[in-house]
Amino acid sequence: MLTNAKIKEIQKLTEKSKARREAGLFVIEGPRMFIETPLEWIEEIYVTQRFLDNADSGLLGRAEGSSVDGDSTETAPTSPSSASPASSEGDSTETAPTSPSSASPASSEGDSTETTSTVSTSASPATSAGSVENSHSDYSTSIRASEMITWMNHEVVTEEQMKKLTDTVTPQGILCVVRQPSYTMEDIINHPGHRLIMILEDIQDPGNLGTIFRTAEGAGASGIIMTKGCADLFNPKVVRSTMGSIYRVPFFVTDDIEQTISLVKNAQIEVFAAHLKGEHFYDEIEYKDAAFLIGNEGRGLKDSTASLADTYIKIPMSGELESLNASMAAGILMYEHNRQIRTGHR
Repeated sequence: MLTNAKIKEIQKLTEKSKARREAGLFVIEGPRMFIETPLEWIEEIYVTQRFLDNADSGLLGRAEGSSVDGDSTETAPTSPSSASPASSEGDSTETAPTSPSSASPASSEGDSTETTSTVSTSASPATSAGSVENSHSDYSTSIRASEMITWMNHEVVTEEQMKKLTDTVTPQGILCVVRQPSYTMEDIINHPGHRLIMILEDIQDPGNLGTIFRTAEGAGASGIIMTKGCADLFNPKVVRSTMGSIYRVPFFVTDDIEQTISLVKNAQIEVFAAHLKGEHFYDEIEYKDAAFLIGNEGRGLKDSTASLADTYIKIPMSGELESLNASMAAGILMYEHNRQIRTGHR
């Protein structure tokens, strides 16, 4: 039975980085995140009866030949899906999680409560082929999640209890408490094949950080290194933005960026800084084993950090812009590396 004490405990994990850091846990919500979570990481599962009933209805329909993925003209109902984080750049004050190999005393900053601006809404009636396809995909995901739950320990909670547990306005009906993964620098720099590493300095917007993780997985990055001034990776907004990549992209949080970059260089990985004083455009360089430095959304890289790079590079700009969004710039650089490795030429 879900007690008030347990509800408060999960609320702290949702709202406070210090609680997550001390417990080594984080919270995920929704069927898609649930089915992507490595099962051995899951500590607790909470689900509403409505979620189970809706998924059971889908299973019954499939058994009767009205497959969600088939040619049926009936549109499957859509489970609520969480909207992408819409916070402004640099507005997050959370510090990054500390991995075991770089642990330090918890700072008072970790006690700050995160504000929530994400609103989950049900999809409007599908009128286009793309909308119908997305509706079917969401519903199939809910069915798969329901099938998994039947053989896993879980607790059924009321709708009111689920609202108290989540940080979204319209909960998706399933929530899990999950163990935080941890990695070492060796996991990242000893990655097989051509190595691609992102080194992030004080990226504070949850949406940017999550998007960089998602893009890093797609581009085949070896891992991501973050300074302690980055947003907390296990902030629910960041977790949602990763779209599951948080489970698959190795990361390391450093409290000494100079020493960490030295380790990267000693591993024969060339370090590039995305910088306004770039000596070359990013696509004029040949990349093999590479690490890219990306700075804070507002001020960019600190001079002391930028000076550690082997080469400054820049992205060409038209108009009066001086820089791009941090996650956009990171994506351009990662996929240029991906293109060169994939095609075998610059």
